[in-house]
Amino acid sequence: MSDLVDLERRIGDLERRLANMVRAGTVVAADYGAGKVRVLCDDFTTGWLPWKTRRAGGDIDWWAPEVGEQVEVLSPSGLTEGAWVGAALYSDQFSEPEASPDRHTIRYKNGDSIVHDRADGSYVITLAGPATINAGGPALIKTPHATIDAKDTDCKGNLTVDGKFTGKGGMALSGGAGATMQIQGAMSMKGRLDVDGDVAATGTIMDAGGNSNHHSH
Repeated sequence: MSDLVDLERRIGDLERRLANMVRAGTVVAADYGAGKVRVLCDDFTTGWLPWKTRRAGGDIDWWAPEVGEQVEVLSPSGLTEGAWVGAALYSDQFSEPEASPDRHTIRYKNGDSIVHDRADGSYVITLAGPATINAGGPALIKTPHATIDAKDTDCKGNLTVDGKFTGKGGMALSGGAGATMQIQGAMSMKGRLDVDGDVAATGTIMDAGGNSNHHSH
């Protein structure tokens, strides 16, 4: 009889462990300094468990789960000792952000988002705050057409334009070598040119009125 009771106990313990190997729950507490959370799984709350990340070596990734987020708890032995928190799960409170297999979306709590649509090849980044890109070497942007829609644009350092330069809203230039503007080659201009300073030319200056840089009075 005792052997039967022991067998039933062992079977019951095994069934309980099997049921606890993978469970869904909700994060109820987080210790980000320790990299651990506690999860409410139906009728019990786990101890402090680490969460799974994509990389944790020379390359390292950090994207911490938050309180209220639904996650899975993985317990290989069926006991929470040695368990860890796996992937997050969509819930009624935090539902799927997309309904298409072509879109990869990361949406942040403050409204920022990164969206890639493989169907049309588009990539859209939306930020509420500033953005900084630091590159230790040359940076190349290669595209058939680029548009910068900004109220003001500052370029610190030298600017070289290999193609045609067109200014539609007027142009103001100052500085240069010896505080001058230097033009090499012919210049064709439609409209008025105001110069606050001297104009020195090695060639002829002509206008429709017949004035030149070598006339006499």
